[in-house]
Amino acid sequence: MSPTSQPIILIVDDHPEIADGIAEALQQHGRTVIVAYDPVAAELALRHYPVTHMLSDIHFSERLDFAGVQLLDIVRKLRPEARVVVMSGISAEAVRSAAASRGVNAVIEKPSSLVEIEAALMLPRSTGQATGTPIRLPPIDELVEGSLLLPLFQPIVHLGSGRVLGFEALIRAAAPAPLATPDGLFEYATRMGRIVELNAACVAVSLREAAPLLPRGRIFLNVDAPALGRIHFRALLRENRVDPSRVVIELSEAFAVADEVQAIAAIRELRACGMSVAFDDAGDAHSHFPLLAQVRPEFMKASNRVGALLGTANGDALVTGLLAFAKELGSTFILEGLETPEAAARARTLGIEMAQGYWFGRPVAAAVHAGPPQRTAFMATA
Repeated sequence: MSPTSQPIILIVDDHPEIADGIAEALQQHGRTVIVAYDPVAAELALRHYPVTHMLSDIHFSERLDFAGVQLLDIVRKLRPEARVVVMSGISAEAVRSAAASRGVNAVIEKPSSLVEIEAALMLPRSTGQATGTPIRLPPIDELVEGSLLLPLFQPIVHLGSGRVLGFEALIRAAAPAPLATPDGLFEYATRMGRIVELNAACVAVSLREAAPLLPRGRIFLNVDAPALGRIHFRALLRENRVDPSRVVIELSEAFAVADEVQAIAAIRELRACGMSVAFDDAGDAHSHFPLLAQVRPEFMKASNRVGALLGTANGDALVTGLLAFAKELGSTFILEGLETPEAAARARTLGIEMAQGYWFGRPVAAAVHAGPPQRTAFMATA
């Protein structure tokens, strides 16, 4: 760190009153302070921010236990120049030994004063008086509760007429990076063992926010395979007064289907509720072709990666093959990733009828779609 640059400090402790209190004190003099409440969120922060200092507990409660020890290995790998200080309420030589063997710069005991913490971190004093703003990564409990989840909706359209078939609900979080994006959010929940709860929360908030869109088209809801048979869809539909026939459950590409028998049973239950099924990202790593043939989903979607290949010989051949397979199954084929008028025109030439992508609309709040219909740019190329 250069003498003139401000430190970026990561605080890691599963006791919010401790982590937040330290962060509030350290953010003085314009320092950037990141707060994480578990080692998984801390690792995500280390990957995203150029952390210069880390102050971490080493013994976490419940199942995380001594995960702080593993975090020390991670910080040395990702941010080898960072100054690392360990704090612990356990006054044990084993703690100090484990810390020292992993290149920790200092060990302090809880509770420690601000003076002791600043001295251990060797924080430079700033001449400025500005107060920094903490970057708080909300813990997994807050995220699966649902109030921080923001569903956005992207239209799925008929290429010829511009008619809206429906809207795919895409989740964002009211949280700083890296938890604001789906990749970071779902990685965090998966590693914390809370992916089913996060899926259930996403479905619930999406159904609630989708109400203005239901008269205009179906709502496509992404569900990861581990959660497929474990979300109480009937109760959520009743609670939000949603007609099941307006809902399509989209099996997410993020997970391979570990138990096809269980997946088929879950899909049978979805249909018994009156909902339809879509298989996402056909042609990608977890495209589940054998399961597709058994289930014969109402919709089959090809991913952004496939859509990006349009106009190349291999890409056109792949799209044509997937379209033929969808027709054989009796599935409506939807091509994602169309971002230009040229891509939309090429898709129509290949016989694609339903599409999704930035050319037709970006993911936005339901209220934006619920306004008066507008003539869009892609209609001119239809």
